[in-house]
Amino acid sequence: MFNKMNDFPPTSKYSFVYRHIFAYRLILNILFLGRYKLRFKRITSLIDFKVEKKIIELCFGDIYIAKWCKEHGVDYIGFDINPHFISVASQKGYCVNLVDLRNSPPIPIGDVTIMIGSLYHFHDILEELINKIMESCPRFIISEPIKNWASRNDIFGSIARKSANSGHGEEVFRFNEKSLIEKLEKISNGRWNISYRLIGKEIIVDIRRN
Repeated sequence: MFNKMNDFPPTSKYSFVYRHIFAYRLILNILFLGRYKLRFKRITSLIDFKVEKKIIELCFGDIYIAKWCKEHGVDYIGFDINPHFISVASQKGYCVNLVDLRNSPPIPIGDVTIMIGSLYHFHDILEELINKIMESCPRFIISEPIKNWASRNDIFGSIARKSANSGHGEEVFRFNEKSLIEKLEKISNGRWNISYRLIGKEIIVDIRRN
């Protein structure tokens, strides 16, 4: 059903941040000025755990959403391309799968699908991915940075892009508010109800079937 280990980039292809969960958390806490966990709380506050009982998280990275689901009796399935993140989550007892979403794996049926800070990785296959998600789930919540260091055309931007290598090399592309909204509205073409909420350097998008 899912990818084999030899389908994935070798460990050396990941930047240091993506090879060590503590470094990952440290860098993101710095970037979010100590409010890294708040990023996840904003997402879980949108979920009605009494009704929405199965959560699918794509490119989960960290285990905060998984932990919240366990505490609230919600089924959780996580997907990530990074074997280090998979190992950490598996050791904690969470249901996670080593998956490269670019290889078109099936998306399980659920009540809510979540993706935090990773949509830009799929900008070139966005329509295919979102269509697949919305076919299997009535709701897709996205949290995506629209202002970040990696967008800068200087040494700081270069360092940010290199440190954010998730296995497919340095990625230059990033969304801004206008480009993301225009892209999502074009893909939806009126099929879904989409709401947007700007919070600092991020935008939270809530896509629901009509």
